[in-house]
Amino acid sequence: ANSGLSVVTAEGGANEISSNLGHGIVAERGKVVVNLGIELNIRDNAGWGVVMEGGVAEFGVGLDTQNVKRVISGNGFAEECFEWTYDDHSGEIVPDPTHLGACPGGGVYVSTFRDSLSFFDATTISGNNGPGILTEARVKLSRSTISENESSGISVVDADNAIGGVEKMVYSSLGGNEIFSNKGHGIHV
Repeated sequence: ANSGLSVVTAEGGANEISSNLGHGIVAERGKVVVNLGIELNIRDNAGWGVVMEGGVAEFGVGLDTQNVKRVISGNGFAEECFEWTYDDHSGEIVPDPTHLGACPGGGVYVSTFRDSLSFFDATTISGNNGPGILTEARVKLSRSTISENESSGISVVDADNAIGGVEKMVYSSLGGNEIFSNKGHGIHV
C-alpha cells in the first residue's frame, strides 16, 4: 500500500503520463496536485487515466487564467494490464495475480473516501474506453469538457453502504462545463 504521497508538478512545459500497462495515476492516499498554469496529458494507459482510491486530485485549484491544457484521453483500451504487489513470502515485488488480464478503464475513477473532494479545472476528459468520470465521492468541475467517452460522461454510483451516506455531488462553481457526445448518459446519478 502507498504510504501517502503528494505529487506536485514543477513550472514549465507539458507533463505526460502515457502508454503504461496499468493506470496513469493511482493515489491510494495523499494528494495529486497539478498547479495552476501546468499542462498535463494522461493518455493511452491500459487502465484508468486517474484512479483516486482514498486520495484526492486537484487539477488547477482556483481560477487558472492561463490557457493551459489538461487532457485525460484514450485510456482503458488495452487488451491486458497488470499491477505490482509485494509478496510477503518471497520478499519481492511481483505482478499481482488479482489484476492480470483484461483491463477495464476510463477517464477518472474516484472511489469512496469520507469528505473527499476532487477538483478538475480546465480539463478535457474524452475518448476513454468507459465513463469519463466514475465517482463514489464528490467531484467539482469547472470549465471542463467531458466528451466522446465509450460510456456515460459522468456516472455517480451509490456508495451509501460503504460510507454511511456521505452526500455525492458533481457541480461547477468557476465556469461552465460541456458534457456531450458520450456513448451513454451525459450525467448518470
